[in-house]
Amino acid sequence: MEPADQQFDLKDYSTVEDVQAAIGDLDYKGGDTDPVGVLNYVRTNMLTLAAGDRPDVRNVVVFLTDGGSTESPQVCTMCKLIKNFLSK
Repeated sequence: MEPADQQFDLKDYSTVEDVQAAIGDLDYKGGDTDPVGVLNYVRTNMLTLAAGDRPDVRNVVVFLTDGGSTESPQVCTMCKLIKNFLSK
């Protein structure tokens, strides 16, 4: 499976409208679904100060996928890790 294909950091945009426009401009590339890999990538690469995380603002992760996962127990474990991380 290919690694996560990050399109942008939130620090790249300063308004909700700009983020929404960037999301609207994304192209669907298809491919395999690796939710565990994607969630781990989000936790370790996107929820960081370098990527634009702001300690004074609550983090929210919205994860959409086009397919099912054959790794359901691992997805649940990763979601719990992110939830605990976001609760700090």
